[in-house]
Amino acid sequence: MHIDQGGDVYVSVKDIAQCVAPDNSLDAMNRTLRQLRHWTQSDILRPASAKNTGTGTPRIYPEEPTLFLAAVLLELHRYGATVDIMKPVAEAIYDDWVDGPAESQFFVQTDEATMLLQLAWTVDPETARFKDVNVNLFHDYVGLGEGKLDIQPCSSIVLNLNQIYNRIDTNWYQDKVETYWKKRMAEEDHG
Repeated sequence: MHIDQGGDVYVSVKDIAQCVAPDNSLDAMNRTLRQLRHWTQSDILRPASAKNTGTGTPRIYPEEPTLFLAAVLLELHRYGATVDIMKPVAEAIYDDWVDGPAESQFFVQTDEATMLLQLAWTVDPETARFKDVNVNLFHDYVGLGEGKLDIQPCSSIVLNLNQIYNRIDTNWYQDKVETYWKKRMAEEDHG
């Protein structure tokens, strides 16, 4: 983890893997690292540094929304989602989290409302095969009416983003960030 002079927090691919891997086993960490690198090369995860194909310069990522997005992508990966399905999900999260009103960020971090992500597939009427995926971010906060479950498609996956964020909170924020700040405070006291 690195904090620049402006206070922005950046994480390495190893930091992300430690946060989102399903468990702490070496096998799970290695699988997660490979997956994160694949998503970076596929332009799903956006590093703050250039995508290097060589070695020597580590990739760093903005902490938010990268940790959250990686956890969502890993959850979708469990369902067999492909890069083509994950790209619009990543775009929706980046747009909402970074460029949007930040309602999702507020709701998932405070539990003021349940934030949900729905992937709804359209079906080709001639072949009856899935053809496109629509991404729907919505919440249950009364009074805002910012979207709702789309009941038209025949098939959907709905993810509870609050639960995914709580997993990150447990794996990352309560452990790594607290440790980092204690170390920084100790350095300042002795420096």
